[in-house]
Order: sequence, then C-alpha cells, then structure tokens
Amino acid sequence: MLFSDVPIIIFAVYIPPLIVLYILELIAIVKYRKQAFSSSFFKIFAVLAVVNIASCLLGSFVFRLNLYPLVNGFYANLMAHSQWLTAAYVGAYYLNCVSEALGALLATNRFTALFFPLHHNQIWHWRTLGASVLLCCLVSLAPVWFTFDNTTAFVPHAERGIDYFVVRSTTPTRQTKKDNN
Repeated sequence: MLFSDVPIIIFAVYIPPLIVLYILELIAIVKYRKQAFSSSFFKIFAVLAVVNIASCLLGSFVFRLNLYPLVNGFYANLMAHSQWLTAAYVGAYYLNCVSEALGALLATNRFTALFFPLHHNQIWHWRTLGASVLLCCLVSLAPVWFTFDNTTAFVPHAERGIDYFVVRSTTPTRQTKKDNN
C-alpha cells in the first residue's frame, strides 16, 4: 500500500456512513411525515437529501475514485470517448448546482419561518413549494448547459510516479472555439 492510498481508505470510511445517515433520515421523514415531519422544511430537506445522495455517488465515480491508485486501474478501461461518461460528468456538476440551489431554498424557508411565522404555511403552500423546487432545478441548468454537447473521457495523468485518471472534455466549448480562431 502506498502513502497515496491512505486518502481512499479515509474516503471509503467517510462516504458510506454519510449515505446511510441520509437514507435513515429519509426513512424517518417518510415514515412519520403525517405526524412530526409534515412541514415544508422537511419536504425540501427530503428532496435535498435525494439530490445529495445522487451527487455523492455520481461525483465519487467521476471526480474522486479516479484519483486514487488503489482503485483507479478500473478507469484505464474507460478512456474511450463516450456519451454515458459525458452524461455522468454533466450530471455530477448539475446535481451539485441543484444541491446549492436547494440549500438556498431551505435557507429561504427558514427565513420565512423566523420572520413571517403567521404567514409561513400560506407562503409555502404545496404549489409554491413544487414551483420553487422546479425553479431550483431549472436555474441549476445555467452553469452546466454548455457541457451537454461536449465529449468527455478519462485521461491518464502521471505525477511523482503515480498514475491518475482525470475526466476531461475532449471537444472544445464554444468559448474555446472562438478563442482559437
């Protein structure tokens, strides 16, 4: 085992319990949604938890595990350009953007609970809540829309005698095409 393998072991210990904790929280929210967890806060939290679980799993595959020599030999077989890798790459970025937008929505929800307690439930009616979550999903497309037409691949990168595989866009974006002309 190399010194560079220590982070993957720490990562392997930290991520699964985090995902299990999110799943347990989701189970509790769904199971007791009528009694204790019926407020808009818990509905937004549940959506945020699902997004964070998906983001963590997809992000781990696309951005983290490929940096650890202990497990990155798997990525040597994935160096060909592929649409599924592009979808995973875009999805990982998109889910992080959705997570941030939902975090802002959750903060807004808490703000209205603190400063407008008498109107909080009317403000966060199910239609408003659904429209707000949809708006978060749509707004989150803005930072990643240009990556949908890119082709990506895992590219080998060696540093200090250790092989890494980084995901890289292999087609130039509109900005880079413009700069090259």
